Amino acid sequence: MNIGIVSSEAVPFSKTGGLADVAGALFKVLTNIGETVYLFTPYYKKTKEQFKQIEKRIPFKIRIDGIDVEGFANLVEFYKNGFAVLIEQDHFFDRDNLYGEKGIDYPDNAIRFGFFDKAVLEIIKVLELKIDVLHLNDWQTGLIPMFVKDKGLPYKTLYTIHNLAYQGNFDKEVLRSLEIDDKYFSIDGLEFYGKVSFMKAG
Repeated sequence: MNIGIVSSEAVPFSKTGGLADVAGALFKVLTNIGETVYLFTPYYKKTKEQFKQIEKRIPFKIRIDGIDVEGFANLVEFYKNGFAVLIEQDHFFDRDNLYGEKGIDYPDNAIRFGFFDKAVLEIIKVLELKIDVLHLNDWQTGLIPMFVKDKGLPYKTLYTIHNLAYQGNFDKEVLRSLEIDDKYFSIDGLEFYGKVSFMKAG
């Protein structure tokens, strides 16, 4: 089986909490039992400092706020049949911390991780990866199941909530920035008490 693990953090590349431990351990265990696994995670500033041996660096573009934003998929074979796909976009990820500073979230986190979610699917297409299942983790990956369903993509999705306290709730304006149709802003869609909920999308 070809599995994509998508996580905003994963040991040994980045970590703020238990999510990183789980994603990193799952990456290792699944490759050990013979599965082909791709771990998609941002190429943060601290990750760049520690992991510089990139085997392939492939450009891609994602449309944000009506502008084509360029990023790079950095591919590293970390285990046998286990590939890290480090998603590089300096404006969004080349920062001192993963989610915010001094206890305050970065104000553009919705756009940062909306870009990340779109990038995962674009990279799969650009690299022509054969993926059977995408395992998604926490609010930062919550838009992916919606994109998969909306585009009729052939992947199964599994969504795991590690911390219900962080739901990724943002103002409706993020729909325009991420070019998501307003039809999804409903009680049966992304709307949650007047906000857009990434977790609910998942």
